[in-house]
Amino acid sequence: MRPAKNWPVAVTCAPELVAVVDPSHLTRILDNYKGNAFTCGHPPVHIEAERVGDFVELRVRNHGPGVPPEFVPRLFTKFDRADTPTTRTTQGTGLGLSIVKGLAEAKHGDVRYQPNEPQGGCFVVRLPAAVPSHNCVITDSNKVAHDTSETSCLPAHAE
Repeated sequence: MRPAKNWPVAVTCAPELVAVVDPSHLTRILDNYKGNAFTCGHPPVHIEAERVGDFVELRVRNHGPGVPPEFVPRLFTKFDRADTPTTRTTQGTGLGLSIVKGLAEAKHGDVRYQPNEPQGGCFVVRLPAAVPSHNCVITDSNKVAHDTSETSCLPAHAE
C-alpha cells in the first residue's frame, strides 16, 4: 500500500444507498483508488456515490494530470503501469487496479476510468444496488448484518 498523504477526502453519499458487496472488498477497492489518487493525482480528492439504475456507482476523482489516453485501454491489466514521470519515481506492482476489477466483477459489477473535468482522473466502480434497510450492509454471503457501527452509505465506512 502506498503511504498516506494528509489530503482531505470529501465524501458525498446519500444515506439510503446500499450495495451488494463484502465491506472488506469495498475497503480494498476504495483504498486502491485513493492510493492512486494520492500517488499520481493532486488534491482535492472526492469520493461520490449515487444510484444509477440497478447499480450504486462510486467515483474517486482527483485533479492531477490524469491517465495518458493511450494507456487507458490497459489501465486495469495486471502488472501494467503507465510510463509517466510520476510512475517512474514511485513504487508499485501494477496490481492494484486489476484487483479492483476482479473484486467488482466477482459481485457482477464493473470498473472504468474517465477523465475528470476540468482536469485529473475519475475512477469508477459500479456495484449492484440492494434494497436499503435501517443500518444494514449486505455481505458477501447475502446475509444482512445489522450493526450500528456500520452505515448504509458504504463509502463512508471505508473512510
